[in-house]
Amino acid sequence: MYETILAPTDGSDGAKNAVERAIELATLFNADLHLLYVADTEQFSADKPEAELERMIDDLEEEGHGIVSNLEKQAYDSSVGYVETRVERGNPHQKILEYVDDHEIELVVLGTHGESGYETVHLGHIAHEVARRIDEPLLLV
Repeated sequence: MYETILAPTDGSDGAKNAVERAIELATLFNADLHLLYVADTEQFSADKPEAELERMIDDLEEEGHGIVSNLEKQAYDSSVGYVETRVERGNPHQKILEYVDDHEIELVVLGTHGESGYETVHLGHIAHEVARRIDEPLLLV
């Protein structure tokens, strides 16, 4: 039914739950699973020095690599045949939509709330923005 599934994550419990559903679906449909973490560059105040902002975003990217690496292992342990991981920086909902287009994703599995990084990031807003703009099927968990 689906050949490519995207599970964006921020490492929160809500996102982990969504990734678990995506892993189940990827196993069921023998689909490729894509795991995406977006270091949200818009969550920080612009009044911080540029070097400090860069360090904070670098820290988020490092955190993201750890998160997707652990989830990749979990997916392979659950018999997913192929997993692709990616860490990007930018606006999360825009990066998710770009990734869907660039990788011909057929299903997005997205948590509705989460938190990550230096400040709380609500995937509710991100899920809402993705849902408003996506043409492909979207499963909100």
